[in-house]
Amino acid sequence: MNTYFFIALFTVSFGIAQQFEESQALYGTVLNQTTQLPIKNVEVVVKGTDLQTLTDTNGNFLLTFSSQLFGQHILLVKKPGFLTKKYPLVFTNAPIALSQIYLQSDSTLAQNDNGLIILTDDAIENEENDISYFNGGLLQSSQDVFSRAAAYDFSSAFFRPRGLDAGYHTLSFNGVIMTKIYDNRPQWSAWGGINDVLRNQHNQLGLSTAENHPGNLAGITTINLSPSQLREGGRVSYASSNRTYRNRIMGTYVSGLSASGWAYAFTISKRFAEQGFVEGTPYDANAVFASVENQWKNKHSLQLATWYTPNSRGRSSALTKEVFDLKGNTYNPNWGFFNGEIKNSKTRSIEEPSIFLTYNYEAKHKLQLQSTVALRKGIQKDSRIDNTGVNLITTDDQNFVVGGSRSVHTNPVHQANLPSFFGNTSTTLFNDHQVLQALNFFQNNGQVNWDKIIETNQLQAQKNNNAIYVLYNDQKEDLQLDINSNFTYQLKDHIRFLGGLSYGRVKSTNFAKVESLLGGNPYLDLNVFALDDKNTDQENLLSKAQSDLQNQNRVVGEGERFKYHYELHASQYNSFLQTEIRLGKIATFLGANFNQTVYRRNGIFENGYFPGDQSLGESKKVSFFHPSFKAGIAYQINGRHSVQVNAGYLQQKPTAQQTFTNIRKSNHILSEVQPETNLAMEGSYFLQSPLVKLQLTGYHTIIKDATKNNFYFTETLAIKELAETAAFVQESLTKVHKVHSGLELGISYQIVPTLTLKSVAAIGSFTYQNNPDLQVAIDQGNFKVGKVFLKNYKIARGPQEAYQVGFDYRDPKFWWIGMTTNYFRNSFVAPSALKRTTNFNLDPVSNTVFNDYEEATTKSFLQQEKLPDYWTVNMVGGKSWRIKQYYLGFFLTVSNLLNKSYRSGGYEQSRRVSYRTALEEANRKTPLFGNKYFYGYGSTYFANVYVRF
Repeated sequence: MNTYFFIALFTVSFGIAQQFEESQALYGTVLNQTTQLPIKNVEVVVKGTDLQTLTDTNGNFLLTFSSQLFGQHILLVKKPGFLTKKYPLVFTNAPIALSQIYLQSDSTLAQNDNGLIILTDDAIENEENDISYFNGGLLQSSQDVFSRAAAYDFSSAFFRPRGLDAGYHTLSFNGVIMTKIYDNRPQWSAWGGINDVLRNQHNQLGLSTAENHPGNLAGITTINLSPSQLREGGRVSYASSNRTYRNRIMGTYVSGLSASGWAYAFTISKRFAEQGFVEGTPYDANAVFASVENQWKNKHSLQLATWYTPNSRGRSSALTKEVFDLKGNTYNPNWGFFNGEIKNSKTRSIEEPSIFLTYNYEAKHKLQLQSTVALRKGIQKDSRIDNTGVNLITTDDQNFVVGGSRSVHTNPVHQANLPSFFGNTSTTLFNDHQVLQALNFFQNNGQVNWDKIIETNQLQAQKNNNAIYVLYNDQKEDLQLDINSNFTYQLKDHIRFLGGLSYGRVKSTNFAKVESLLGGNPYLDLNVFALDDKNTDQENLLSKAQSDLQNQNRVVGEGERFKYHYELHASQYNSFLQTEIRLGKIATFLGANFNQTVYRRNGIFENGYFPGDQSLGESKKVSFFHPSFKAGIAYQINGRHSVQVNAGYLQQKPTAQQTFTNIRKSNHILSEVQPETNLAMEGSYFLQSPLVKLQLTGYHTIIKDATKNNFYFTETLAIKELAETAAFVQESLTKVHKVHSGLELGISYQIVPTLTLKSVAAIGSFTYQNNPDLQVAIDQGNFKVGKVFLKNYKIARGPQEAYQVGFDYRDPKFWWIGMTTNYFRNSFVAPSALKRTTNFNLDPVSNTVFNDYEEATTKSFLQQEKLPDYWTVNMVGGKSWRIKQYYLGFFLTVSNLLNKSYRSGGYEQSRRVSYRTALEEANRKTPLFGNKYFYGYGSTYFANVYVRF
């Protein structure tokens, strides 16, 4: 089928091409008015015809026209980020030489150039699996008003364009896809702090065509690392903020292209804070980037780019309403004072040194070729406290395990630490006293007590016992190689081919590693929860509890690996071909993308619950073939009005986490896992007039056979084969069907040359369309729970509707100010899947339906919570000066100017999700395990001052 597709594609394209004949030529060179440098990929169009081309690396272009086009025409020279130029021309039987054409930067993008961070703080802070809110994949906004609003004003509310997360957006550096092969997500913070050298980029939302790669459902961002394409000169800046970091210092220098064909660029920066807007979130990040390029014979270039951006930050947590009411939106339970300094128990550290070698070849006006080899070596550490340290005592040939602690001592928001734990339906003086005591203690403390933890370990050490508490890291070490080659071939002025081949391979080593014994002796590596397993006979309990049967009853110290240890090997092969054809006022494209992904797990530890090759050694290889096809047509009604329709059939591979039922402990593969299928269509209307710019887009996306993971501890698991009801669960929802539909509107009106009004609307509806299947993986094995009744529930992806009105004022004396009012509605709490299965109705002890079960009461328990609507006001402004050969600039943005409090999202807890426990929770004044919410920041600012030379 693939062969027939390509034959048909080429046959149609060549057939159309033969209908045209060449005659005279139109040529010229496009330069940046500020830097005097050539501009690559500028679109040169003869209005009302099918003649169009792009400038090459040197800014040159060539168009040929036949005698049929002799007469008067308008030439458009345009590129995002620059003002479009128009030239009236007369085509005759003679060549037309336009010499040098200078494009001026669009002043509406001035705030980007004056230091607004490209990678948003929200994208860095919220990149978790289930709760990672995606700002549309925009490292900076596109030129249109809707994309700018989505990237800046809406991102702080965790708005996702079209309800799609980061896994549906493609990001490429020099043609190399930057998402991890095994999880479909980019590692945003791996290139934080090098903003100045990432400015040469192009953003494309939705299903439209893109360079270097066919893109994805939500679009693509392509970044060119070439130093010759950056603005020549130096730049030094200082930024202050109260969001995630408090200070940022950055310096950048770009040499420009020398007469001998050499160019280089480097940047260095540091971002740091004792804590951000949320308490106890220390931030420390350094970054260095360097690149060098050589061009020769006007056809060839070779560039080398490398960067290293180590960073570490303390993380915060979602809060119940009870905790928020007591502590506010700056509260964070993950930290406490350690030796007089803030220490966060859940710290994420990332470093991923990268090196890219890229070769470019360009045959004038015909063929462009880019080939890149990239090597990335990354380490990610996520710290946490373990409180399950025990001692193994052998008496009369019998083994006893003693010790351990409870998470109440390491988790300040554990239910037993909150006032609600002591309040119930029967009010007594004793209860009231305990409530008051807990209230006072939590309000005055409520942080991790490091001193108490260390003191406990030291007392155990004096008794020659093992440590009860350790601080450890879930650690991931990746080595990834990518090889990519793309081409663009201009067959005729009206027809172009794009294609490419790529190969990626990663070895990911995953393990837990002791970071600190916290003043104690070494730690006994046992799964203490297995020792209480009612499904296992007493003789085998200790064997089941082993993390590694090859090293039983192992005692580990600082720097040693324990709990789990495995390697994940993943590889991906990709090929794509796309053709673009212009016929008069009509432009079409057709593209195909073929992908093959292979996973294989290699267990280093032999887990007690999964002995032998169930966990040790290599698993079976799992292979997924996931092709994609896109097509589109655009029609230019006249010089101001145009319409465009795109459609796509795109398959997306499951992640490694979705493929293996319990990837940390076993080689078992989820039986029903398969590629996700996406069917999408979008249609747009564009209006471009001197005063009004408008874009209206409607979209409809059907997602089928998706797989979703979740991880939690539950006390109410009703599995017939099990006597135990409490378990740590990896839940897998399979065959999930969803629909995302909506409208996007962006409109701006230039009242006078200095004042522009703008308005944006995103109206979406994102719902589950079926009742997917649920499987759970626990230590005792994998179990099918049954159907999850999710049909017609809303998908929790931030607000489904967002609106904006605002203005921009730009003074001729180089200062500007803008303000927007933003309104958000239809945000929902993510529903618990386990709560919406037959498990909810079953008594976990007898495994029969509760005798007091009532259908009407159940409906009220299962109703999805809709969060209150909210609105924010944002402001932006700046000023720039020219002092001889220096440029001095200042930029300030204030988000949530009126300090509004709002909940941007949340999720239901699955700890107690049976009918009877739901009754208990409903009868309490404050639920013990209520919904957890993500609260937005209050008023925050980002201020930047820079000097450019």
